[in-house]
Amino acid sequence: MFAYLAQCRCDPANTILYFSQFYNIVDTMKERGASPPEILELLVAEERSRSRFTDADLHKSLELLGFGKGNILDIELDDDVSDNFVIQAWKDAQKRAWQEPSDKAATLRSDLNDALKIVADFKDSPTLLRAWERGKAPVMTEDTAYSTLEVPKEVDETMLLTIFNLRIEDQPTQADKMREALTVIAEIRNSQRLREFISSGRDPEDIASETRLEMPRGLNQLGNTCYLNSLLQYFYTIKDLRLAISASINDGEKSLYDLKFTDDDLKHHRRNNTHSSEVVHQLANLFWNMEYCDTAAVTPTKELAQLALITSQDEEEDDQGGTNTDASNDTDATLVEDGPVRPSYERSSQSPSRSSSSPSVLGKRVREFPRTQGMDVDGEPSEADKDGFVMVSKPTSPPDPVHSPIKPTASSSKQKTVDNAPDVEMQDLSQKAVNDAKPPPLPPRKPRETSDSTMMFGRQHDVSECMDNCMFQIETALLDLPDEEMAGAESDKTSVIKRLFYGKKRQRLTPLTIPNEQRRRTLSMHDKEDLFSHLHVNVSDEGFDLYDGLSRYFDDIVEVDGVKKRMEVTLVDLPPLLQIQLQRVQFDRDTQQAYKSQAYVKFGDTIYMDRFLDSADSEKKSRSKDIQARLTVCRDRIQKLTQGKHAPFAPALGETAHFLSNQKVLEIPEANADLTAKLKSEQAYVVSQLEQERASSAKLKKELEEVWKSDAKAAYQLTSVFIHRGSSPSFGHYFFYARNLPERPDQWFKYNDSTVSVVSKDEVLADTTGSTANPYMLVFARKDAEVIDTVHRFDPTTLEDA
Repeated sequence: MFAYLAQCRCDPANTILYFSQFYNIVDTMKERGASPPEILELLVAEERSRSRFTDADLHKSLELLGFGKGNILDIELDDDVSDNFVIQAWKDAQKRAWQEPSDKAATLRSDLNDALKIVADFKDSPTLLRAWERGKAPVMTEDTAYSTLEVPKEVDETMLLTIFNLRIEDQPTQADKMREALTVIAEIRNSQRLREFISSGRDPEDIASETRLEMPRGLNQLGNTCYLNSLLQYFYTIKDLRLAISASINDGEKSLYDLKFTDDDLKHHRRNNTHSSEVVHQLANLFWNMEYCDTAAVTPTKELAQLALITSQDEEEDDQGGTNTDASNDTDATLVEDGPVRPSYERSSQSPSRSSSSPSVLGKRVREFPRTQGMDVDGEPSEADKDGFVMVSKPTSPPDPVHSPIKPTASSSKQKTVDNAPDVEMQDLSQKAVNDAKPPPLPPRKPRETSDSTMMFGRQHDVSECMDNCMFQIETALLDLPDEEMAGAESDKTSVIKRLFYGKKRQRLTPLTIPNEQRRRTLSMHDKEDLFSHLHVNVSDEGFDLYDGLSRYFDDIVEVDGVKKRMEVTLVDLPPLLQIQLQRVQFDRDTQQAYKSQAYVKFGDTIYMDRFLDSADSEKKSRSKDIQARLTVCRDRIQKLTQGKHAPFAPALGETAHFLSNQKVLEIPEANADLTAKLKSEQAYVVSQLEQERASSAKLKKELEEVWKSDAKAAYQLTSVFIHRGSSPSFGHYFFYARNLPERPDQWFKYNDSTVSVVSKDEVLADTTGSTANPYMLVFARKDAEVIDTVHRFDPTTLEDA
């Protein structure tokens, strides 16, 4: 010990030599069976803790890194070898280590880190020491990498990259961890494709396909705008809408007085045209890029995102210093609870063309509006203690986003009759409010630069609200553009927006029990026609298809002033594009929490709307209503037995019987053989009842479909599917499927922000049970409408041919 320590002090440059010989002496003692003195072993351990190493350790380290004649690098480590070369050799060795079995790979990676430290000390290199410091953190294992991304080890690389992008979008705060996991997997698989993706952020195998003329372009994200991207892609696939927007950029200002619009239309147009014209101008520029650019994805302008997400009312509130809008600091979310909302039955008195108080696709609405006189009967007032949400205990038909529906003229403390007459013809109060409204003059508008603070991409209007706003802005801006197809149009279809998206429905509100002599009089009073742009389906239960959901919308029981009434809806006129929103946000009264329903709603390639038409066969309607009532009873019974507060009952009864018959800890006099037998008997009875109810339900469902089997004139084909992925109503990721019409109707595109890929129809129609990625809006096009033109790209070869 004295000799070793003295030599190191006198000749520190040769410390490696002295430690090597000292270590060899101690090791030789062990080999010869003589136990070395403890004081020597302690000194060896102490020196090791001070990063001392032997010549053998250095030789082994160089060998691990690939140095040496005949080794991977085939060179010796000398003064001519740079530090950067050593670092690259270490990185390459780490990559090779991933190819080993997982147990050996972990040990080998640890040894490589030790090897780099030894070489760094040997060369006395600060550069190598810094590299070792950066790389000495515990390396993620193979199992941890796959579990981090929540994928199986056998997943293919295309799906792996898709999931990786979704994970990053869903959890941006975990981006570094996700990238580390993908890096580990790239090295384990020795995948150049994954390495290039990690380096550039682009999938090298997608770039070529995405730039093909037969592929649509993607849209890059501007923050949390995946839902806006889905909406913009959807608008672009609609031929007439795209043409109208693109044409507007060259039409300039036209005289409104040359066109036949009412004074109210003109007032409303002038009030909103500045904001709306900017929306259309930005959309036209984006559509031009989507048609002519030679990149795989284009980026919407920040101005467009601001205009699409901020309504005219938002700007007015900002100009007036109002505090009615909320800005969310949660830039990690695409769906946030912005603040207090009005119950769904309180309506705006704004223009009928603007659906300013429609319910959210996922169940929320953030804007407050003045309440009109009379109650809109499309919600259940007694259930409105949780604004904007669908109540779990009593699902009701969702409200329509365009017009307030039936406004009963029955006695109400807040409603007056006309001329005090008890029987009056119903008025459209929302339209009356528009006609009577005298909007106050707006104050001077602030410069556009200040509007950034109002958006923050965190105002976070959801897709439904964003769509409502965009449609309103487009319609307002295009109001002064003549449309040849509009020349003979009905008075309520005087715009491309109305013509494409709006149909007409008739609503009827009747008491559940009513004397026959009053029926004609009451029905006349409570009939009303309105435009609609969306149909709503409440999503709360499993085992339902789209027809089931729509049936609830068209025939439901609502409560008005404490009285239950039947609200029946029929379709008078169908639009070319039928938009069906699946409302997935539910409210659990027991937990007092909103949640997203992941229930699977079955839908197909085609839907027939004949059964919901006002002109449908009355006899079939009557038979259908009777079958539907019995089917509802069966399903309610099944729901109570399987999904009620204490359900499912059959397993609970069985587990109770098993516990009582097997536990030996407590003495329970009542838990005798008779009780156990009775519990098992009750379990068998519940199982039997469930089987009967399910069999009856299936039979009635089949019988119901048989009634309408021959009615297939009002046929619509599925063209677009919006998907929300996430387990919470407060955050998630949006993407969009579109059918390749008219060229290849069997082909579908998946738009996931900047990435557009071809997918099968099976993926679009897949059963999503157990998944958090499920549809929240379906779009069907009337089969004879020819309104969709999915891929619209400029082909430069046409110029060459010309």
